[in-house]
Amino acid sequence: MGATIHFSVTRLPGRACIDIVDEGPGVATTDRARVFEPFFRGERQPSDAARGSGIGLSIVHEYITAHGGQVDLLDDGPGAHFHIELPHAG
Repeated sequence: MGATIHFSVTRLPGRACIDIVDEGPGVATTDRARVFEPFFRGERQPSDAARGSGIGLSIVHEYITAHGGQVDLLDDGPGAHFHIELPHAG
């Protein structure tokens, strides 16, 4: 294990941006379109990782959109890079 996850938060006019970048295997090209679907588990699962249910990213997506934001998986690997934008007051 021992991988690093990088978080950064940026404030834009009316928006808060959060970037999460890991050092894992990334998301396979064939999985990218479905990564936010409930119960979807991608092909790049580490053999020693606990098998999840595939609902984590769908919950993230629902939560972010319910708050007027958006979450995207960016294509600038090698690891996964998620970009979240949320509206903010002030």
